[in-house]
Amino acid sequence: MAYLFEVDRKLIRKHTSKRVSYVAPAYLAGVLEYVLLEILEVSGKLASGKEITPAIVKSAIKKDAEMNALFIKTCKAL
Repeated sequence: MAYLFEVDRKLIRKHTSKRVSYVAPAYLAGVLEYVLLEILEVSGKLASGKEITPAIVKSAIKKDAEMNALFIKTCKAL
């Protein structure tokens, strides 16, 4: 199973600020892809053949130390 994040060329060509690099959209897409795949991997192991529900995703984030540290300050619902 492969996931592909395409970066819109408009984001690359549009220069809204001189402080943001032109490769920033591609870098951000890579980071989002990595985080999503980590969450799905742990959630898939917890689901064990069942459907992945929001409760399973929440449980997976809480069980993974790095993901918990990332989301604890951003999501008060966790």
